[in-house]
Amino acid sequence: MKAGLGNYRSRLPLEWVVRYVLILFAAIALVPRVVWAQAATPSPAGYRDTVAIWDTLVESSYLIEHKPLRAGAEATFGWTDYYDASFPFAEAGCDVWSMGTGYDFGFRLLADIPFWGDNSAWTFRPGFFFDYQKPQFNWVQADSSYDPTNNGLGSFKIDHDVDAIVSQAGISAAFDYEFLNRWHAIGSANVGIVLSQSYQTSLHKDGPGLMFWYDSTRDTVTGNPTDFPKHLTIVPSLSLGFAYDAPLSSKTWAEPGVELNLPFGGESGSANNAWRFGGSAFWREITLNATLAILFDLTPRSQIVPVFVKREIMDTVRVPIEESKPALSASIRAVAISANGEESPVARMTVEEVRTRNADPILNYIFFDAGSSSFPTRYKIYGTPDEAEREFQGSSERHDVKLMDLYRETLNILGDRMRKLPKAHVTLLGSTDNTGDRDALDRNSDAAMLALARSRAETVKRYLVNVWKIDPNRLAIEATILPTKASPSASENGRAENRRVEIRVDGNDSLAFRMLAPVIVTNIEHLATPDRIDLQPTISAPIARSYATIGAQGITLESFRGGASSVSQDKVWAPTEETLRQLSDSLQIDYDVWDSTGNHAHAHSSIPLSIIHVTSDRPERIERFSLILFGFDESELTPRNGRSIESAVEMTQKIPVERVTIQGFTDEMGDPSHNDALSKERAENVQNAFEQALHKNGGDTAKLNIVSQGLGARELPYDNSLPEGRFFSRTVNITIERQQ
Repeated sequence: MKAGLGNYRSRLPLEWVVRYVLILFAAIALVPRVVWAQAATPSPAGYRDTVAIWDTLVESSYLIEHKPLRAGAEATFGWTDYYDASFPFAEAGCDVWSMGTGYDFGFRLLADIPFWGDNSAWTFRPGFFFDYQKPQFNWVQADSSYDPTNNGLGSFKIDHDVDAIVSQAGISAAFDYEFLNRWHAIGSANVGIVLSQSYQTSLHKDGPGLMFWYDSTRDTVTGNPTDFPKHLTIVPSLSLGFAYDAPLSSKTWAEPGVELNLPFGGESGSANNAWRFGGSAFWREITLNATLAILFDLTPRSQIVPVFVKREIMDTVRVPIEESKPALSASIRAVAISANGEESPVARMTVEEVRTRNADPILNYIFFDAGSSSFPTRYKIYGTPDEAEREFQGSSERHDVKLMDLYRETLNILGDRMRKLPKAHVTLLGSTDNTGDRDALDRNSDAAMLALARSRAETVKRYLVNVWKIDPNRLAIEATILPTKASPSASENGRAENRRVEIRVDGNDSLAFRMLAPVIVTNIEHLATPDRIDLQPTISAPIARSYATIGAQGITLESFRGGASSVSQDKVWAPTEETLRQLSDSLQIDYDVWDSTGNHAHAHSSIPLSIIHVTSDRPERIERFSLILFGFDESELTPRNGRSIESAVEMTQKIPVERVTIQGFTDEMGDPSHNDALSKERAENVQNAFEQALHKNGGDTAKLNIVSQGLGARELPYDNSLPEGRFFSRTVNITIERQQ
């Protein structure tokens, strides 16, 4: 919409005016009665009367007229004068075409975008155009030549013509100014790119006389249509014009107009240049166009909106008398809890880097996705034997690797050990979950499930044969719909654990233990003293909620939220290994509380940190043995567990021991209270077996300070989102700390 259409005009029907007048009179009549009635009644104890001013809104409606966004198309027809022509085929001193005329046909897609709001006369018009031109150039050659018919000179005239065809496409940016109602002045900058240029030359005899010297047999010579030399031509121009808006309907407008198109910049080019800038490739032009645009409104030109006017009404209200409340205050302290339950303030926290040696177990399961017999991408798979030989880092000892990353190389560890133990034979038992696999394959037959289970086992066998060069006769394949010790199929976690290939070592227990023996991994870990911090708050009055944080270097490490019923509960923080790696300088403790009326109190405390870095001459501080072959919801020890326990006992007789910690864990599946009891039972069974093996070897349990505990799933040692993480979490860890 153009300028002049942005006025606001009130539209209040008569019935609305009458309605609001009656409401206003009723309100004026009601207010004194309310005030009188309340003033006549004495205030009860604990309350007082006060005058309140209420805000109310009176509604009316207004018509807003907008300048809308428009879009449409424009057709143009023009007359063009061409000058400064320079053709690549013209010979110097012979043909001369400097001036020409022609017609111009154009089509343009454009938008009409309001500029600076509804009351502005300016509009921005971007567009995309296509242009088709037919230039014509002519010059007359008048001369004389020898005429053999009369043995003398004869005169002649020849019209030299060039007919060209040019097409171009480009973009334009115009500014439209409405200087009178519906009359517009438009200025535009255009940049076109020539799509095609061709020409045809012809010679025409003009009047009596010779056509060529010594030859009067032809009246016309016409050349074949020919393209101009290939190059990219950029044609900039400026346009000035006028247009008039004529409405066709409530949303459609016709806009006839006229515009003058002038060349801008550069000179006409020659055939040797690869780029042109200014004019056409071989001439310059001035065009006078007649234009006709059809535009459509894309947004409404008018809109009825409500307008609310605020009015104030006085009233007397009765409010309770507020009693003074004590100020809210809070404090918080950090304490350490010793093994015998004694509390001591934490004045400083020490983080020590220590060397550890871990006996990390081998999980002899390879898991697969539903309906698939291809290795998931998380496994480390080598493409060729040369690649495995070059990149594999060994199957007995590793450095600075986490257990879950070590598991990703289970196939390579087993392949390397089978090469080193040529007498070892393995059975690959493939299985399905009997539910998700059926859905994924869209097959409900047991035969299809057995085929999928066998295909998974064959995938493992094929990898060991092709990459690790294992004799295929040493690898037997079996298939079953569900594993022998299946996880519960009621949950997706249980089904994911059943989609697997189990690797069983045939033969004696000694050979099986060597094939599935733990990998010794040396790492640098961090120990915190104290290893946990209890935050104990103190507040002066009842509160509604609380928020406590422990942070370092501006990063929140742990946060605790509480309500009115959990204020007195301790906030226990046991930093993880990843957190301990980040600590430096000090810990910052903040505690915020709010009461039911919105009062707020803040407490702050700081704990300095001491960081002790490991030195190269210090031996391993911690020896850790993981026992993981507990089945789902089981706590009985297997012979494989017994060999690991014996290795732990042998270590206690080689080094001075400060403490032996036996910790049982479970996965996160099942009831938490059941998991706590199960983890405690696992830890106790390992402790009993450990003490029996120690006595058998002549050791004394009283000298080792053995501590046993079941942690359930409260402190998951591994990520439980994948089946291997849940299997590794069904574990008992034996941690042996060396005396310093």
